[in-house]
Amino acid sequence: MKGIGIDLDDPAWMCVPANAQSVYGAVANGSMPPDEPWPEERVSLFKKWMDAGCPE
Repeated sequence: MKGIGIDLDDPAWMCVPANAQSVYGAVANGSMPPDEPWPEERVSLFKKWMDAGCPE
């Protein structure tokens, strides 16, 4: 996804609030990842991490 400006492996990119919100929206609605949607527990964990300010 780096070729389209998305770098999920880069913590600095992921912790930009707009980027984290965009990724959260995609995993929450099941459009990402493309092979199999995340289970609700993983989506919830991502939201908690995002809301906590993306701690390492």
